[in-house]
Amino acid sequence: MTTLQAHRRSVATALFAMAAPLLFAAAMGIVLLLPIGLALPICSALYAVSILGEARCGTYALQSLALGGYFAACALASGWFQELDGLQRGAGTGGLALLFLLSLASAIFGTPLHGGRPEVWEPRQIRRVKAGAWLVICPMAIALWLLWQPEAWVPWAQFGLATSGAAAAGIVDLWYCGALYRRGRDFTLGGFRFREIELDADALTQFFDHYTTEIATAVSRDRRAEVKYSRSEIFEAVSRTEQAVTAQRFYFNAYDGDKIVGGIAVALDGADHRLPVEKSYGISFDPLRRYGRIMEVRRLSVDSNYRFQPDIFRGLVKCAIEVGLENDVSFMVDLAFHFVVNLLRKAGFEELALDGRKRYEFGSPVRVIAQNLAIGQLESPVIIAPRKESRYAANPCLRYRYYRRAMMNQAWWPERSRVWSLSSADMNDLVTGGDAAPSVADDAGRSAVVSDG
Repeated sequence: MTTLQAHRRSVATALFAMAAPLLFAAAMGIVLLLPIGLALPICSALYAVSILGEARCGTYALQSLALGGYFAACALASGWFQELDGLQRGAGTGGLALLFLLSLASAIFGTPLHGGRPEVWEPRQIRRVKAGAWLVICPMAIALWLLWQPEAWVPWAQFGLATSGAAAAGIVDLWYCGALYRRGRDFTLGGFRFREIELDADALTQFFDHYTTEIATAVSRDRRAEVKYSRSEIFEAVSRTEQAVTAQRFYFNAYDGDKIVGGIAVALDGADHRLPVEKSYGISFDPLRRYGRIMEVRRLSVDSNYRFQPDIFRGLVKCAIEVGLENDVSFMVDLAFHFVVNLLRKAGFEELALDGRKRYEFGSPVRVIAQNLAIGQLESPVIIAPRKESRYAANPCLRYRYYRRAMMNQAWWPERSRVWSLSSADMNDLVTGGDAAPSVADDAGRSAVVSDG
């Protein structure tokens, strides 16, 4: 199977899973409000189409199979019923009862109602929330039939409850599910603590101080460095440039006890569509923005005494990824020192050529690197995985919502216009020269070498 075929299958499977609650609500409306002799064959046909479509995607959804079989059995049984009114009053309620049992099994055993294998499409917490909604709605609809079945308003009320269940599933998938969708602002990983810091002077000074200590040591040993800088010069330049950033910023520290052992910052693409790297490097990401939102990763540092602790790097990348997932970011970019590019490749970044442009920071060469965050989620939507990669450490419910929203937003776009169709080479081609040439001085204010090849 080609990559394009795999993408199409993933998109189709996700759309079938998202449509399942809507299909059930539509089936309830058809059964409850149309003549039963016409309604049951229509519902059977709708579920037959859904089952065949899911089969082509390589998945078999329990909800579709069970409800499709139920409506087909009712359609066959209608030939033996002399009193179709009784069948009509009971067929919709029977479908609600079946969905109640399926939801109960999902809540108890973790069986997914739809969408394929549970470890791929839905975190267990999300399945329980959605199953819980049906466990409340279905008994209410069944009670209406048991208590007031002769009343003409009962089918409409049952249809309204089924529609509310479908709406609840959509809200959980795409918009809100309480604390499940909140990224970790303070968490532990591998014995280290990671925390988002406040944007106050003292906290930022500590962040800049740690970053300066590590970078000053690294660039002083860099054989490619054109100019040498003192620690105080680097600290002053970092403080000045970070305070001048107009984009929304987030800063995170890694701690071993009370000691800061790493840090990372991110800047979200804001209303002015101008990230710090664009100004610094003299480039524009505007053509790339047509495909999705961009976020810049900044000021990554790890204490030199902790370089062989991979959990620190994983935790810091997790901080950045979760900000991206929370804000529906499609691309992450970074202006990285050449000596950390290989490290960042482990997190999915690739270097952009940019026509051979060169830029120096504190005397050392830097490179523009980027990754398509969306394609990483599409190609590997696994929620539970033993591999020690930063994307698997990220909040699984955030990953799930991000994936669902990407499917919903871009599944209708032309194939070549979808964000997950862009490779690193495509991204490189979409980066253009900015309105102004790159500065001839680096961030410390001294002479730096900048060329266009």
